[in-house]
Amino acid sequence: MCGTIIFNLNTSTSFAAPEITELSLNTQETVEITDYNLETQIEGKSYVKDFILPMNYAQDDETSPYVIIGNDNRTIVSDTTVAPYRYIGRLVIYASSSKTGKAAKFSGTGFLVGPKLVMTAAHCLYPTDDDGVIYDKVTEAIFYPGRNGNSTPYGSAKGTVLHVPTKYKDSAPTYNKKYDYAVMELNTAIGNTTGSFSTDANYIVGTEGVINPLNVTLAGGGAFNSFKVTLAGYPGNETQNNKLYKHSGTASFENDDYIFSYTIDTEGGQSGSPLYLKQNGKFCVVGIHILGNSAAKQNYGRRITNAILQLVNKYN
Repeated sequence: MCGTIIFNLNTSTSFAAPEITELSLNTQETVEITDYNLETQIEGKSYVKDFILPMNYAQDDETSPYVIIGNDNRTIVSDTTVAPYRYIGRLVIYASSSKTGKAAKFSGTGFLVGPKLVMTAAHCLYPTDDDGVIYDKVTEAIFYPGRNGNSTPYGSAKGTVLHVPTKYKDSAPTYNKKYDYAVMELNTAIGNTTGSFSTDANYIVGTEGVINPLNVTLAGGGAFNSFKVTLAGYPGNETQNNKLYKHSGTASFENDDYIFSYTIDTEGGQSGSPLYLKQNGKFCVVGIHILGNSAAKQNYGRRITNAILQLVNKYN
């Protein structure tokens, strides 16, 4: 039986501010990635490295997939053919549960980080419903860049291989936000037409192992800087208006070294949206929107770290 389900993560987060210290290139974690081929339905394994960062949060039961904080300050993007909006697309996933046989259609957001590569949240490609059913067998994934209502100015591309951290899949249906990131290879180089986000912003945790927001190296307990980012994505599900919504606000590192917090308004369906800004003439993505906390009146994004950069470089 098919249906449409909006993600419900059923966890929550409270944070304490970490002490920021200089990173060591030797403190790394090997992250296993499950590589799921949609054509053959065969899984493979690959590996990337990520720096081990402080995690200062606890989980409870208050988290939702979105939070509107006070008034809804999002605006609808009228022209989705302008950069960077044409890099962002509606993501539609058809999947079933190998345990229950239940099938469903899921809607989210993804964004191009190369000609044939889309980045999104892991829970968009490995969804779980309100009852804890895991939809582990994705049969089709469709990406519509720059979708604007019924208009699809760049057509669509289909996913061929999904790359999701194994620890995210193994944790399900318990939510694991540290590993809530994924990339999807496409069957056509649609990004050659639309363009794509850059991933070389200078304040992500990259191969040099330095936390460096706004060109300020932080070491030995220095205070984090906050900075302005924009989040743009497709709220609701694929049968609704398919309009791209955006909102800008201040993102902070104050909560957790893997996670940004912000009061940017979001709604279900915007999971997988990019957090981006413009730097040196390029639109740079610095995080992936993953969840919200209504009690804390915060939304959260997974920061782009070395493991994610390696996935981008590997499949581009």
